[in-house]
Amino acid sequence: MKILLITFILMFAIPNINISQSIEKLDEKNGFKDIKINSHIKEYFDYVYVHDNKRFRFKGECCKKVFDMDIVDILLTVDDQNLIKQIDIAVVTYDEGRKKSGYLTEQFVLLFGKPTNYTNDNPDFMWLWKGKKIYLFLKERYLGYKEGWIPLITVGRVSDINLNNDDGF
Repeated sequence: MKILLITFILMFAIPNINISQSIEKLDEKNGFKDIKINSHIKEYFDYVYVHDNKRFRFKGECCKKVFDMDIVDILLTVDDQNLIKQIDIAVVTYDEGRKKSGYLTEQFVLLFGKPTNYTNDNPDFMWLWKGKKIYLFLKERYLGYKEGWIPLITVGRVSDINLNNDDGF
């Protein structure tokens, strides 16, 4: 009986603890590499230029790759106090990067555990990792045989989005 109880605990309790510890890393990182959510945009003025009133293109040296894939573009979105509330990261297509579709998903699962949510809305595949303060959204769009898959990554504040859709819309 004791062996059965220990086996039950090992099979069901420990995996749940690992997942919750992994997703906590998202809140600990609080952004992407050197770019931190809720930091003032002026901290990055040497590395950005204005895209429009609330969005800035980031051109700093810290952020040339996500895992081992080249980054094409980074946009920082700010709130009314000019605090960074969202980071959008465009990565080379999987065909250009010689990676298969799902590579980034696998890497984020290793880092943050299972996604909180997954949606297949052809031609888009979307994964969400939601911490208490920070979310990471990965979208892979299939553009056809020649163009391949384009991965887009968004990191932002959970408080700025409604993930429940309780309003019925």
